[in-house]
Amino acid sequence: MDLEELKVCYERLFELTEDGTEFRYFKSKKEYRHQKEMIRSAAERLGCLKEFDNYVRYREFDLYMRYDLRKGLSGHRVRSADDYDASAASFLWYPYIPSEEYTVLMAAGGTGKTYLTCGIAAFLSRGTVPLGNPEEEQGPQNVLFISGEDKGGELRVRLEASGADLEKIFVIDCVESEGLSLSEGIDEFGYLIARAQAKLVVIDPWQAFIGRDVDVNRVNILRPVLQSISNLAKRKKCAIILVSHVGKKIQPENINNAAIGSTDLINASRSVLAVAFADEKNERLMIHTKSNYSEPGQTILFAISQTKGIEWKGYSDVDRRAMEAAVRMGKSAPELMRERREEREALEPLANELRLLAVPGKKINVTYDQLRETLGEDVFLDMQPMTALGKALALIPTSGISIRAKQSIRVPAADGQKSRVRRGFELYRRARPGTEKNVDVVDV
Repeated sequence: MDLEELKVCYERLFELTEDGTEFRYFKSKKEYRHQKEMIRSAAERLGCLKEFDNYVRYREFDLYMRYDLRKGLSGHRVRSADDYDASAASFLWYPYIPSEEYTVLMAAGGTGKTYLTCGIAAFLSRGTVPLGNPEEEQGPQNVLFISGEDKGGELRVRLEASGADLEKIFVIDCVESEGLSLSEGIDEFGYLIARAQAKLVVIDPWQAFIGRDVDVNRVNILRPVLQSISNLAKRKKCAIILVSHVGKKIQPENINNAAIGSTDLINASRSVLAVAFADEKNERLMIHTKSNYSEPGQTILFAISQTKGIEWKGYSDVDRRAMEAAVRMGKSAPELMRERREEREALEPLANELRLLAVPGKKINVTYDQLRETLGEDVFLDMQPMTALGKALALIPTSGISIRAKQSIRVPAADGQKSRVRRGFELYRRARPGTEKNVDVVDV
């Protein structure tokens, strides 16, 4: 070993990114100092300690000036906003899976999370996406599965059933993945992603690789690991799917709170997908419950078949709000949506009647009896009249029609009898622009 070889050993103690903008110690600042002293001892034995120390001083001074590593700092840089390029988010599958970020895919056991990821991977391996249009033509993509539960043969069966190009998909199954840790060995994940040249990485489930000393329920411990995963996706220019079990019932106020661990898993992610059963036995819903870079995508309906894999059925009206409302009402989301559709159809005649009765710029009194005579006794369904009227108005949101309940409306009686008092409402429609009375303008 000579001086040049010692210099090479020293350079391996830290890492610079390819563009030279970031600096990281290979392990830690403490380990860096320890290894440097070992190399100095070797240089002393070879009689070139002075030359080696001069080289180290030059390199450390250069790094300190470029990366501000004084006083034991670890390579963090302060940069002005002008130093960053303005760039819009990119997607592997718009708008469900953003590139260079991690996406959470969560569902209860047996719902078909792994089948779904195999179906997505199958399309990407052939250069397309299941539904919708990719942001741009991307061509066939490599996919890496890192599984803590499934054997490679099981994944192959599911991938083949969905029509995947197996040469584009790489698998580290539950046997080979033992010992991988996102908290202690994130660099090893980076090495595996680079070997597979993967544009999509599926970690299933993420809890299997979080590390034995990480409490997933504590934000201050979990967040640094999540930040490392997000930065890994950026460095390797890939999308990562973290498959998550749910450990709690779906919360009526926030479906995302059902995911196992701290809410920071969801808070730090840029996109979240939830899988739930639909009405049919083999049909599922993929609901886009969080989207930071775009409007949430429409819910996708799919079925699972052992022979055909994932069968994409199209889109569904069920969304996050419908799912949460269904939980509050103790119903399934498809059942609630079906009831809402039937209710809208039943209220359509009432909405049309309000359109006919409303006169722009004029207040009109309408009794409930008047509507019953025109549309039938069940005009209000099983609801209070004002509730039914409010829902009917929601079907014509841009009409400018408003209503106000009135307890007593005098209705003239026939045959000269006294007028009757009936309950009803005041109907008003805003005057359209240009229908107001003309005002003469006098020049002074």
